[in-house]
Amino acid sequence: MDTPIEQVKRDVIKWTEEMDRIFIDAMLEHVNGDRIDGTFTSTAYKDIVVICSEKIEIPLTKDNLKNKIKTLKSHFNSSYDLFKNASGVQWHAESRRFEAEEAVWKQLIDANPSIKKWRYTPAPHYEKLLELFAHDRANGQRASATVERNVEVILKEEQRDFGLDDEHENFEVIPDSPPFDDRSRNRKLASFEINAKGVF
Repeated sequence: MDTPIEQVKRDVIKWTEEMDRIFIDAMLEHVNGDRIDGTFTSTAYKDIVVICSEKIEIPLTKDNLKNKIKTLKSHFNSSYDLFKNASGVQWHAESRRFEAEEAVWKQLIDANPSIKKWRYTPAPHYEKLLELFAHDRANGQRASATVERNVEVILKEEQRDFGLDDEHENFEVIPDSPPFDDRSRNRKLASFEINAKGVF
């Protein structure tokens, strides 16, 4: 069996969902000020490599992370592009899936059959990938005069600052309990609906 180092040298890493979470969280720590035109700086990559290698306990390289970013972006873009103009669709953190009423699904699938896949396919970490990649994706689709996104994201976790541009975002946080401590963190229910036009 390969050692972790041999595995990395061969550039064959089997990423788990927990590894994805660690990597995505590390990128979010560097999302402001450490990216140029959507690309992380060399310094940011060095920091992210160190963070991920320590937490995942595998000596990762910059190339490992760059390859993983391509995969994450590809998966995010495929769902983002399909749902960016959809209304009545919610992404739930608990189920990790897009959810909608039966009539909404029927209308969406009739208009674009490829959406059917996402009725049952999980989209883990969608709310975090939205923060990381939505702005770049929107900027890359300038051919569309107007880009509207009405997917509501339902989180069952502590309220966090998504760092999205207030000029283009409206969201409401609805707690289901009084101010909480660490023990009640998972009881927090936050929902927000993003209605953006043009640049996110």
